[in-house]
Amino acid sequence: MFNTRKTLLGFSIALTCAAPAHASGVQNFLDSLRDFESGINPAKAEFYLENLNNPVYTYAQVTEPGRLVRDCSTGEMISEPTTISDFFKKLGIDGIYNQNSPNDPAMFKEMQYNSMNAWGFIGYQLGEALLIDSGYYSPTTAVVDGVEYDSFYMFVPDSTWIGCKTEALAEIEGSGGNKVYVTDNNRWQGTFVGKNGVNSLADLRKPEKQELVMRDAMHFNYKVLTKLLSDANMTWEQALNKSWPGTDDNGQPIEVKATMSGLLAASHLRGAWGTGALLTKDKITCDELGTCITKYVYKFGGFDTIFDVPGDSTTHGSQYPEVLTAGWGNDTVITGGGSDTLKLNEQQGSVTTVVDFTVGDDLIVLSGWEATDPLAGLVVGDTGAGAELQFAGQRVVLNGVQASAVQADPSAVIVKSSIYRSHGVAPLSLTASTLKLTRLREQRVSALNTLKLTKLKTH
Repeated sequence: MFNTRKTLLGFSIALTCAAPAHASGVQNFLDSLRDFESGINPAKAEFYLENLNNPVYTYAQVTEPGRLVRDCSTGEMISEPTTISDFFKKLGIDGIYNQNSPNDPAMFKEMQYNSMNAWGFIGYQLGEALLIDSGYYSPTTAVVDGVEYDSFYMFVPDSTWIGCKTEALAEIEGSGGNKVYVTDNNRWQGTFVGKNGVNSLADLRKPEKQELVMRDAMHFNYKVLTKLLSDANMTWEQALNKSWPGTDDNGQPIEVKATMSGLLAASHLRGAWGTGALLTKDKITCDELGTCITKYVYKFGGFDTIFDVPGDSTTHGSQYPEVLTAGWGNDTVITGGGSDTLKLNEQQGSVTTVVDFTVGDDLIVLSGWEATDPLAGLVVGDTGAGAELQFAGQRVVLNGVQASAVQADPSAVIVKSSIYRSHGVAPLSLTASTLKLTRLREQRVSALNTLKLTKLKTH
């Protein structure tokens, strides 16, 4: 039985809340999330072809992709019956779709990353606020009554736009009175700062760039969640043992269990603060059209990710450069390719096995360890599986790597990195892209608190 409901992309669509997947990597997780968020799912190829000229969706009226039409008396969006052809046109991807090759995977991939919904969210449904928080974008500003404010899109009640207003001064919820000159859609009039080569909106639409943005967004949300858990005196182990009541698509009661992938997806829906409230206060919040955070926890649960979890687990990267974590148990790490950094957590007696480490390309980092000099007694030897590194009561096994390759230059394989805190600022990431980010807007409140409400989704 399908569950049909209206989405913030503005159409009615039948969805099935699939059972959580298991033992698959971060790219499988992100592919699944993108299929859902972008509004373009390759599994619907035949449905799209059969309904090119049939009004099977109810989609928001737009004057152009990313520019919805509102009812001036209520501020709410105006929707209308929409054919698949018109739907693609409203998302700005009609020029990509080719009905003569309706099952082309490359075509669907291009459509997904270029899809722009009625509010101006792109691809994975990336918006200005998330790009600000993850270090890719600096917003434009506006002066109101002699005061300069950052100006970008964040969710505010539809009533804000009564009278056909398109801009308004609004307080960031939970920020202690900080305000933004908010726009009624993502206008992308700010400046891309060049992180990871994203210098423009056109760059953001490129798959290889958008994937890197998503990884930085996940790291941002993970850091915020870690801080929120710490503030609530809760460990990740306790958080991942949480569960909540829910219902399946047939309305039958189910137990929704916390997993790292489910929580990352929930943060994409309701922001890290909404997910933090779920974990620390059991507060189940829903988005503007009723999609509750626990649905994302369930739907996207059970995937391996790039983040460590307490106990024995698998950290699974992809072809893209990753910053992975492991070490809270006897863990397996699959880098998946790319130039990767493995941040190893400190836990006495743990053994971490890396199945595809490349000397000279990948790097292990001991970040924030309490041990003063954990590598002082580093011992490297050969085992049947590969090189084994012993240090500070922990071991790392690099499958298929010869000990001599590590001994030739240990610092090219494993290093210690201290974390310094200043003025209450969270530790800086070790990624090269973060180190390149030189301009911090310290004089203004950032969008750190806006993710609770700003992500308008494709459901």
